[in-house]
Amino acid sequence: QRQVATLLEQEKTKLLPQLKAAINAEKEQQLNSLQAELNEKSRQVAALKTQEGELLRQKRLLEEARAGIETEVEKRLSAEKATLLANLREKVQNESIVELKQKDLLIEQMKTQINEMKRKAEQGSMQLQGEAQEVVIEEILRLLHRFDEFEEIKTGELGADILQRIFSRTGQCCGSILFESKNTKGFSEQWVEKLKEDMRLKKADLGVIATRALPKGVSSFEQREENLWICSFEHFKPLTFALRALLLKVEETRIVQANQGDKSKVLYEYLVGTEFKTQLKNIHDTFSGMHQSLFKEKKAALLNFKKREKEIDRIMRSLTDIAGSINGISGQTVAEFTDFEEIEDDTNLLE
Repeated sequence: QRQVATLLEQEKTKLLPQLKAAINAEKEQQLNSLQAELNEKSRQVAALKTQEGELLRQKRLLEEARAGIETEVEKRLSAEKATLLANLREKVQNESIVELKQKDLLIEQMKTQINEMKRKAEQGSMQLQGEAQEVVIEEILRLLHRFDEFEEIKTGELGADILQRIFSRTGQCCGSILFESKNTKGFSEQWVEKLKEDMRLKKADLGVIATRALPKGVSSFEQREENLWICSFEHFKPLTFALRALLLKVEETRIVQANQGDKSKVLYEYLVGTEFKTQLKNIHDTFSGMHQSLFKEKKAALLNFKKREKEIDRIMRSLTDIAGSINGISGQTVAEFTDFEEIEDDTNLLE
């Protein structure tokens, strides 16, 4: 026993460092895996912050460029106007009405050209801001809903900006949401009609307009149609979670109702089928046989009781006759059978 204990102790001494090394290695591997995942998350967050900073910088540059263009346009307009006025003052005595009209037309054309330049500059700035906003929204959706699929609608194509297809954890497609992003100073009701048309084109279940400028009287979000929502950028994330959960619940309810319909159909076919009729007939035949058997047993029991009752009556009459003969011979009452009472006929007990 001492040798066995010694050997066990030695074996324990050998295995203990190996087990510690294995456990430490496993913990080290788990820590490295968690650290790698944390680093990846940090990288993604840093990338998003970098993109946001770059978008803000581009926005600032565009605003500065637009302000510079407006200032330059105003300067050129003032200079041209002053020049034209000076020329008109110098030549007013010699110019005809036709020439004055030509000058007016020239001024109007220049104003038109200037306004067109301003409109194109603003349109280019708004287009760049809108495209940057679409990228940010798509990145947010991909980070929030990793089980879903996203389709980016290219610029110039019909179908809003982003199409999100909702998938459950089992891989079942439960519907789709079409997103339209707007970054303008004013809200337009035409956006609603356009998104409804895009939803029909893309066969989307729900539609969302994420906009900086909300409709009059709306502060956060609004359900405009049965399946169309308008929201601010601040309420964009919670609204996507709510709508996604709604589509998942609708799909779950549809599956349950479909299964109930199948069960009802199977139950109806079973009730009108041959198998159910055969089982009912077997139950009826078995019950009828049990009832007939019980009636026969009851009838036999009644006959048996009647037979035994007659035998007891004969014995009682015989005893009474013997007692009467003894009393008549002896001249006195020798035997009485007052304890023998007639048993009541209660055949109802068997019924």
